[in-house]
Amino acid sequence: MKLIFAVLFTACFVFSATAQNAKDVSDATERLKSSDALLTQYMSLGDNSIPAEYLRNAEAVAFFPGVRRYSMLLSQLLLGNGVISVRSETGWNSPIFITLKGQDMNLKIADKKTYDVVVLFIKPIAVEEMKRRGVAFSAGSKLKIGVGPVVKGEGTDKLIEESHLLYYTFEKGQLTDVDFKNNWLYGGFGLVHNNDLNRAIFGLKTSELFAAPDKGKMPAGDIGALVIDLRDKLKTATAKDTVRVEKL
Repeated sequence: MKLIFAVLFTACFVFSATAQNAKDVSDATERLKSSDALLTQYMSLGDNSIPAEYLRNAEAVAFFPGVRRYSMLLSQLLLGNGVISVRSETGWNSPIFITLKGQDMNLKIADKKTYDVVVLFIKPIAVEEMKRRGVAFSAGSKLKIGVGPVVKGEGTDKLIEESHLLYYTFEKGQLTDVDFKNNWLYGGFGLVHNNDLNRAIFGLKTSELFAAPDKGKMPAGDIGALVIDLRDKLKTATAKDTVRVEKL
């Protein structure tokens, strides 16, 4: 009887681990594919998108496809899964999995909407904070994030000077001016490490990947190809001679 129980327990454990591994692979593949598509979409929007100058000068870039904004009781919640790539001396490091979370106390009923979000880290201190424990934005936080400008105008230089990060929001393929910072007094949002997924795919937790990106294992198959493709596309998108063409 004990032997049968042990065999069944082991079988259940193996099945559970296999199922979790399959889910991790599926989640990672979807994030990378969607982030790749978001970058491609950004490149096709011409002038009505993120200014190429800001992207070329960014210290890191994060992509969050399919960020959900919905209401719960007296709160509006944000949740999005994505990846971040940090600039290095040799180009762009492989993308690392992170999560966007937010909460805002608001009496208005928010529609359930989905956005694509791109975050530019424009100051080195923002990258260092992200590497340590993630970044959070609320009343009194030392890091400042702003809604990214599309064209230079009055107040743009001041915004860039005062901000550590900029974020751009797309809805149904078009750039919007959605502001996630409605009420700093009662809420905020941030970008946090996703240790579970990074361990499952790269074999290291998030802070370890940030500290030594070359030590993470390169996944085989589709995920490995997607990692390389996204990294290469980001290199192309930030090249000085890259010309974006309006989508016809």
